Amino acid sequence: MLGVLTFFGVSCTKNYLKLNTNANNITEEMRDKDNLRVGGFFPQMQQNVFPAGQGDLSDQMKYANAYQLMQNLVGDVYSGYMGATDTWNDNKNGTTYSFTPDWYGVPFNHTYKNVMSAWLSIKRNAQVENPAAFALAQIIKVEAMHRITDIYGPLPYKKYGESESVPYDS
Repeated sequence: MLGVLTFFGVSCTKNYLKLNTNANNITEEMRDKDNLRVGGFFPQMQQNVFPAGQGDLSDQMKYANAYQLMQNLVGDVYSGYMGATDTWNDNKNGTTYSFTPDWYGVPFNHTYKNVMSAWLSIKRNAQVENPAAFALAQIIKVEAMHRITDIYGPLPYKKYGESESVPYDS
C-alpha cells in the first residue's frame, strides 16, 4: 500500500504537458501561418488527379508507377490509344478484358487516398471560414472523380466523409 501511495505522490509533475510534447511536431499556431491548414492539401490533390511518375499506391501494391496503372492500362486501352501487339502477361490484360487483380483497384484506391482525403481536410477547415479555397478544392475533386467514375461507374461521392459506410451515387 505504501508503494502505491509513493508512486502516485511522485508520478505526476506540474510540467506534464511540456515534458510529454514532442518538440519536433508542428503546432496549431504553425498550421495557421501561411494558411497551411488549408493550402497544404492543394498540392496533394493536384498532383494526384493525373499522377505522373512515382506514386504511393497502397501497402500491398508492388508497382511504383501510378500513371501506368491509372491511365495506360485502363483508360488508354478502352479509348483505343493503346493496344497489345503481343499476348503479354499470358494474354490476361486490359485489352482482352481479363484484368489483373493487383491492377484494377489502383485508380479507386489512389484517388480516394490522395485526393478525396485531402479534399475532406480542406472541407473541414475551410468550408465556412474560406469559401474560395473550398470552391477550388471542389473543382479539383470533380476533376479527379470524373476520371474515376468513367472507369468504375457509381462511386461513394455525395456523403463521403460523413460516416464509415458511404452509399454509392450514380
